[in-house]
Amino acid sequence: MNLADNFSDKEILRVFKETKHMSKVQSKYCVEYYDSWLERDCYYIQMELYADSLKNFLEHKPQELDRDKWHPMNSYEYFISCEIFREILECVQYLHEMQPPIIHRDLSPANILISESAKSGRFIKLGDFGLATIHDPQRINDTKSKYTGGVGTYGFMAPEVFDCKPYSHKCDIYSLAIIGTKLFEFDLVTFDKDNPQPYSSHNANLNDPEINLEGLNAKEKERALNEAQSLLKVRSPYVVEYYHSWETKDQVCIQMELCSHNLRDVIDDKPHLFDRNDEQALNEFEYFVSCKIFEQILESVQYIHKLDPIIIHRDLKPENILVISGQAGNGKFLKLCDFGLAKFHDRHVHYMTANKHTADVGDIRYMAPEVIQGKKYGHKCDIYTTLKN
Repeated sequence: MNLADNFSDKEILRVFKETKHMSKVQSKYCVEYYDSWLERDCYYIQMELYADSLKNFLEHKPQELDRDKWHPMNSYEYFISCEIFREILECVQYLHEMQPPIIHRDLSPANILISESAKSGRFIKLGDFGLATIHDPQRINDTKSKYTGGVGTYGFMAPEVFDCKPYSHKCDIYSLAIIGTKLFEFDLVTFDKDNPQPYSSHNANLNDPEINLEGLNAKEKERALNEAQSLLKVRSPYVVEYYHSWETKDQVCIQMELCSHNLRDVIDDKPHLFDRNDEQALNEFEYFVSCKIFEQILESVQYIHKLDPIIIHRDLKPENILVISGQAGNGKFLKLCDFGLAKFHDRHVHYMTANKHTADVGDIRYMAPEVIQGKKYGHKCDIYTTLKN
């Protein structure tokens, strides 16, 4: 910012205020402030680079997702929109839960920034804190020291701000609601809460509060839901990370960490990578790598067996052991996945009563004999499977 240009005192003050507020909100929810300095007639602010905004995303969303602008979104676009809105809500919640709270006062799609890659599992951050202010709850009832009125972006400004009436952090909530209408493409003005209309005449999945999985039989539905429930309980470096799950009319969708390779790929490609024929013995380097792989598999299985209650995977095989591409997190390259057949194990129930786990589940090539034969079994069936790997 060149202070020698014709900037008003109000505009200069706004820039200084933005710098002050950004230095206080160092967080994964707000664009990161690095430094600021005055050099001759110029004031420089160095901050995190976010090349895109929600405004650009909304303009190109139908085209990018192959949808005519006036057609309703499908379930996948709806889910993406829900995830974006959830991250925006978390960002604003962060500001409002600070001590003292901060009111942004200029929430609009142009000031919600989007990263090309996830940082800390997030894509969304808030920017432009030039109109932000510290919130003192006592001021809302004090007309002599109320906040400045008429600030923000027209169209996203709460009525009490526009009318210069006393207001609080709730003015940001109004702005969020308007952003939500842009994101989900509906009009609050014509919306009749007493006579709600279906969002989509083509995709009933987006209208029904409860969805029947008509395309799946009972066993398939149980397995898919069981996987989502199991993954919720096993968030760790040893298991592929679960993000979210949702149901459509004919399927359960589970969003999880992307691991582009599995152990089957490694086993198939390992001889070629180490320049070895299938008939030749492993050299010391390949043997060491194999030992490290097996060590991490054992650690992963040990993790789920040490949970309380214990989880039996019941479908351990190379295809269900995933390999992380690139830099290893926590020094681990391997993670377990596919918990659709996983089961909680209670030693007292399964060893001391007539109750037993379901027989003949998993891949027959890796299934423990007691599972195949329908005998009682516990977590040790995973040990047999691990040795087969």
